[in-house]
Amino acid sequence: LISRIMEVVGAHFPRFSPDDFRLVARLSDGAPGRALALAHEDGLRIYREMTELLLSLPSVSAPVLHGFAERLARPAAEQNYETMTRLLTSWLARMIRDAAAGGIFEDWVAGEAALMRRLMGAATLEQWAVVWENTVNLLRRADSVNLGRKQVILSIFSSLAQTAGGSRG
Repeated sequence: LISRIMEVVGAHFPRFSPDDFRLVARLSDGAPGRALALAHEDGLRIYREMTELLLSLPSVSAPVLHGFAERLARPAAEQNYETMTRLLTSWLARMIRDAAAGGIFEDWVAGEAALMRRLMGAATLEQWAVVWENTVNLLRRADSVNLGRKQVILSIFSSLAQTAGGSRG
């Protein structure tokens, strides 16, 4: 899997590190075309930035979050916004799926497994499933009525922070 990704992506991104190849292989579910698209869309940087924000839950730094959302809300960054929203909804789905399968979480970037365990300790599986569903619905509505991308990102992270800081029950 990783060797195929290295072959396809490495031809265009020869400076990728072994960690970059592993991450893009995981994020693309092993699909070489998707891996190449993620690399071209700056998906690794976006994923790492997004994960840094997630690691700070429930106390996300407002200036850092606003800067992240502002960069993704720019008209020229539409592809990056779409990449981030796909990565975020996939990340939430992975956390929920792994929790439902017994809580075997993996680090795709440093700290993710511990973060997922911590988040699952802060709210129930059902609460996180609702967050995922609400996020997907918000993104669908936002696309259909042209809501501001920055506000959409801020709303999603507000919901994540609220759930991460809540009590189970």
